[in-house]
Amino acid sequence: MRLGWLSIIALALCATGCAPKAKLMVWRPAELDVAGIGRIAVVDFQGEGDTGAIARSAVLAQLAENRHYTLVDQTELARVQPAAFTQGLPAEAAAIQAARHAGVDAILTGQVVSYSAEDNIQQDHHITIAGAGGASSNGSKAGGLGIGFDTNTLHERDASVSLAFKLIDARTGEIRDARQVSHSYEARVVNGEGEMPGRERILSDLLRKCSSDVVAAVAPHRVRVEVVLARQYWGNGLNALRRGNALAKSGDWDGAEAAWQEALKDNPQNHAAHHNLALASEARGDFDGAMKHIASAKNHYAATLYHQTQDRLAAGRRDHAAAQSQIASRPRMLPPTNSLVPAFPPPQAQPSNVIPAAFSSGSEPMMERLPPLSAP
Repeated sequence: MRLGWLSIIALALCATGCAPKAKLMVWRPAELDVAGIGRIAVVDFQGEGDTGAIARSAVLAQLAENRHYTLVDQTELARVQPAAFTQGLPAEAAAIQAARHAGVDAILTGQVVSYSAEDNIQQDHHITIAGAGGASSNGSKAGGLGIGFDTNTLHERDASVSLAFKLIDARTGEIRDARQVSHSYEARVVNGEGEMPGRERILSDLLRKCSSDVVAAVAPHRVRVEVVLARQYWGNGLNALRRGNALAKSGDWDGAEAAWQEALKDNPQNHAAHHNLALASEARGDFDGAMKHIASAKNHYAATLYHQTQDRLAAGRRDHAAAQSQIASRPRMLPPTNSLVPAFPPPQAQPSNVIPAAFSSGSEPMMERLPPLSAP
């Protein structure tokens, strides 16, 4: 009897804490008002030493990866108005005027507020005394007493990167929005035990995260989210549903969807299959299908998970529609020959249903290339 109760408790704990999870990519709209912006130039940020140029390069690289905008190189602005760039970083008014003459819709600029990694090393010395026959940390003894001198070394490394940026409409001079993004890192190593990444590696990673935040603010993008899969413990379709869960966890959403359809065929009232098919529909951007499946799941069994998924799908549907609206309303124009990326990359450059392998690792939301728009 006791064993039976333990089994029930273990099953209940697993039901709440061991739920299988998978990851999928979803659309998010730009956080700022980017209506009417198709060509954008990123100008060196203000900052100590070369940190401004480093920040600009990091933001520019992620915008190029995102592929929503036609990027105009800063050298193009300097060519149009060379006097404004002879002393290095141009004044904001001069950069706006140069961008306007170059046919640029907006410029992105800002300031490196923080870009630093500081080390702090502390040593703690203390004496230990042991009785006769006792041993100290360094093994020294005196008068039958063991006397030791211990030293503990604490190495701390704190790093932070913070960027203040603003998006300026070059046609009107209006600041669309201004924000600040920040990321920090802390590491502690005691007596050499543990790992501490190098300073440049830490700063580079923090800058990448800040640049990712900047791109999320100014461009529609895709991020990876973790979702909870429904499970089945008995009944028809059990093996097919479990196979689908395993495929989804490995990232094979097409295979998972086929398996869950098989489970639903074996049992049309399989609410777990309906729930997971809602996730598969979400993975390919079919929110109409997703909402139908989650409604069917709730009709058969009103699980808390199903209510949570329905709420998340409703919010995701709004984000998806807003992102697609931003993409569809982007001005279409051909870039100058010295632009960084083409306005309309060839279809074979990035199929819309393929997620680059670079985005399959790590836990941070990553930017993804936008699928090319169809020709008008």
